[in-house]
Amino acid sequence: MMRPPTTPATIAVLLGGLAGLAPFALDTYLPGFPEIAISLAATRATVQQSLTSYLAPYAAMMLVHGPLSDRYGRRRTIMVALLVFCAGSLGCATAQSIEAFFAFRMLQGLSVGATTVVGRALVRDLFEGAAAQRQFALVNLAFTLAPAVAPILGGYLLTIAGWRSIFWFLLLYPLILLMVCWRWLPETLPRERRVLLQPVLLVRNLVTLVEKPVLGALVLMMAATSVASSVTSSRRLHSCAICSGSGPPSSPGCFSPPPAALCWGRTGPPVEREQDPRPRPSCWGCRSPQQPR
Repeated sequence: MMRPPTTPATIAVLLGGLAGLAPFALDTYLPGFPEIAISLAATRATVQQSLTSYLAPYAAMMLVHGPLSDRYGRRRTIMVALLVFCAGSLGCATAQSIEAFFAFRMLQGLSVGATTVVGRALVRDLFEGAAAQRQFALVNLAFTLAPAVAPILGGYLLTIAGWRSIFWFLLLYPLILLMVCWRWLPETLPRERRVLLQPVLLVRNLVTLVEKPVLGALVLMMAATSVASSVTSSRRLHSCAICSGSGPPSSPGCFSPPPAALCWGRTGPPVEREQDPRPRPSCWGCRSPQQPR
């Protein structure tokens, strides 16, 4: 039986915490690259490959977490993913070789996508219309702020307790989320609405992106935004390391401006625009029935 939701505010805080886990896992350990390289007897270029070992399974599993939640339920999928992520964080914190570190980063990437994909499915299950838009805005705000906060926090943890403390933090964070989900997260997909796993349907949905250029273009724009965010985070890290000479780059000025601009774009005052009396086409390239050819 589906649990009744608590309040929209509680759900927003919970989903915001889930949305922030992926960028925290990506950006918090960036200041520790030099120390990780020394500790695991690897070069800095080799340590940078841990970004790939995290992002590649993260991107691939984004296609799978949604169907898994449709089959087994939202709540169970998120909680299993958090448990797997905790195992990956524990492995990274105790890794004694760069190969083991890569393997556990891959385990983190395999699981963390559920917090993003299933979290947005929860919003669609629980809210409609303007309420859903507000929830999506709050979740996106958390997803935007996390890349600014994560490297700063990682720099302080690195200074105080070394690079392994960053992954102990990445173990504590999902453990707290796991306890909060156990207590407050409702199951929003009842058993009668669940569907069997259908790989053919998954492939068909991917083909839809090609058959509908507008939809495919929007998806590519969102993907390009995520890639640009990751690349600029790495470049800011490199620039700060050059400017500061030695020590972890933990200044808010290194990482805050782009997320701050995105937050202003999401929460800034609305722009008044004149309403166009002409009928709008339903999609790009389509003509309204009233418009002559």
